Parts: sequence; structure tokens; C-alpha cells
Amino acid sequence: LERTAGFTDKEWLGKQLFFDPNLSMPPGQACSGCHDPAAGWADPAKDSPTSAGNVPGLFGKRNSPSAAYASFSPDFHYDAATTSYVGGQFWDGRAKNLADQAKGPILNPLEMSSANKQSVLDAVKAGPYADLFKKVWGANVFEDTETAYNDLAASIAEYEKTSEVNSFSSK
Repeated sequence: LERTAGFTDKEWLGKQLFFDPNLSMPPGQACSGCHDPAAGWADPAKDSPTSAGNVPGLFGKRNSPSAAYASFSPDFHYDAATTSYVGGQFWDGRAKNLADQAKGPILNPLEMSSANKQSVLDAVKAGPYADLFKKVWGANVFEDTETAYNDLAASIAEYEKTSEVNSFSSK
């Protein structure tokens, strides 16, 4: 990927993570595989009720919603004024926000199928943006798996908030 003009380091890092097929196991499927820019940031396989996973023959439990404009959904919460639950990510609101949403599919055995958080971080450490990850999150970021995985998800969420994903270009 070429550096996108105007992106902060965190947004640029998030974009690289979003398009990196090496975060799946076996390598081959990036977030962009089910949230394809050419398909409105949604699953390009419109004829399937569920999204294909990284492992041939396996499918997620639902079709991938569009990542476009997802950043405008408020954090999942109960609204006492309307006596209803509001916001969140995924079709059922099970992720509180974009960062929480980004954590799930990478580890889901039916989706990107990575073995665990450490294996994902090992792929990041071996990737071309490892130094940027350290620049954004600190030189010692990889010392704590939980924190580093949260930082990875926060980076993806920052990218999903950019005008590249939320273009407001429809007629």
C-alpha cells in the first residue's frame, strides 16, 4: 500500500492492518476481504447469506455488514429515555464499538481463523509496518499481548473513521 495523504500515523497503521492478509491463519484473508471497498465496504459475495471464512468451506454465522459509516454508530448502551438499546457494532450490537468489533473476526475460527492474539501480533511484528506500530503505541508495545491486541484494534477503528471509509459520496 502507498501512504495515504493526510492520514495520521495511527490511521495509516490501521489501514495497513485492515488490508493485511497475513493476520489470518493460514495467511490469505484481510478485513477487507469481507469489507471490500469495491462492494461498499461490505461482503462482495452478494449471493450468500453468510460470509466465507479464511478456511475453504467455512462460513461465518452472518453476512458482513458494511464498514462504511459504522463509526457513526454510538457505543452500545441502554437509552432510558426511549427504553431501548442503541448503537454498537455487528448486526446485533454485540460489540460495543469499532475497536471491539475489530477484535472478533480475526480470532473467529469461522472467519479469519487466527489461533490467538499472540499469533496475530507475531504477524504484525514480522510485517512491514512493525516499526510504525511501535512508533504509534510505544517501543515496548509488544511486551503485553492484551494491550498490544487492543492497540491493533484501536488502529483499525481509527482507519474506519476516516473519510476513505466514510466518503459521503452517494447521490
